Amino acid sequence: LPFSEMKNADELTTDKDDFCFAKEGEIYAVYLPLGKATAITLPQGNYNMEWFNPRTGGSLTKGSIEKLSGGNKSTGNPPIEDGMDWVCLIKRNN
Repeated sequence: LPFSEMKNADELTTDKDDFCFAKEGEIYAVYLPLGKATAITLPQGNYNMEWFNPRTGGSLTKGSIEKLSGGNKSTGNPPIEDGMDWVCLIKRNN
């Protein structure tokens, strides 16, 4: 996925301290500095969600919510609620 097709989309989430980078309708990367849930507005469709720990790296892992549909939805919480930064990756399920 070329990063040039993704853009800043902070307006899609409700947490004022997070950062959202998106190719709308396809893929969303949401950086959450405090590792807490936020709400995100997604176009109609079905999406899979996984989490990345930027402090340790490694594989994507499942959090409290694994699937989302369009609308204003919560990301749920990361796999470990440690108050540290996490990245939520949301991908359209084709």
